[in-house]
Amino acid sequence: MDSYYISEHCRYLKGKQCLAIYDLKNNEIYSLNHDATFIIDNALIHNVLDDSTYLLTELCAKKLLNSSEFSEFKIACNVEEKINYVWLELTGRCNCTCLHCYGAFGYPSAHIIRNELSTDNWKDILLQIKELGGINSIYWW
Repeated sequence: MDSYYISEHCRYLKGKQCLAIYDLKNNEIYSLNHDATFIIDNALIHNVLDDSTYLLTELCAKKLLNSSEFSEFKIACNVEEKINYVWLELTGRCNCTCLHCYGAFGYPSAHIIRNELSTDNWKDILLQIKELGGINSIYWW
C-alpha cells in the first residue's frame, strides 16, 4: 500500500473548498483545487486513488509530499534548528473570502478588536525578531 506524508518543510492548510500547501523552504504557496484536495486527503489516509498517481508523483517531485514517512526526518536530524522566517497576522479582520483561508470574515466582533495588539506591541515584537537574527523573511497579513 502506498503511503504519502506532507514534507517536513511544508504546511498543509485546508480551506472552505480547496487547500494550500506552503513550502517554507522555498517560500512558495501552492493553491490546489477541489479535485486535488480530494486526492491528497485520500492519499494522506493511505487511500491512494487509481487515477491520482500523476498528481502525487508531481507533488513528490516538488518535494511537497513524501512517499516515505521518515525520508525528511533523516535529513532534518542533521540540520541545526533555526528560525529563518516569521509570519505575522496583524489583524483578525478581513473582508476577503479566499477559499483556502481559515480566518473569520466580515465585520469583526468587539472581542477581536479588543484583543488586537497595539502599535507599541508590534514595535516590541519587531525588535525581538531583529534580536533573534538570521530571519530572512517577514510575511504579514
